[in-house]
Amino acid sequence: MLEQGCRDIGVPCFSVLDPVLQVFQSYLGASSQGRVGAQHSLDGDYFRRIEALTFTMMHDDGQLPEDLDLAEIVIIGVSRTSKTPTSIYLANRGVTHRQHSDRARHRPACRTRSRQQAA
Repeated sequence: MLEQGCRDIGVPCFSVLDPVLQVFQSYLGASSQGRVGAQHSLDGDYFRRIEALTFTMMHDDGQLPEDLDLAEIVIIGVSRTSKTPTSIYLANRGVTHRQHSDRARHRPACRTRSRQQAA
């Protein structure tokens, strides 16, 4: 579509990723699939990760302490020690647990709190 539009108006069009893909294909011995958006499958795992990320951000920095029992992992540390990036990373990897109640499904495993909040 983009290539055709460029041809229609006489503008050159080239893929800056083709040389990079060719190197990877040669090295890995595999060809690319050429499916647009294939890296972002909207399957159950994707939605669990999004839910985990949402929960993690809502509970970052000790917010909503009444939900502490919903977290499998609680990250506690002094200020400026990468608690938030760590919890976001874990949530993005799909670290979750199943809460044993009728009101909860999968919940993220991470919450962050500073030592001052934990005291």
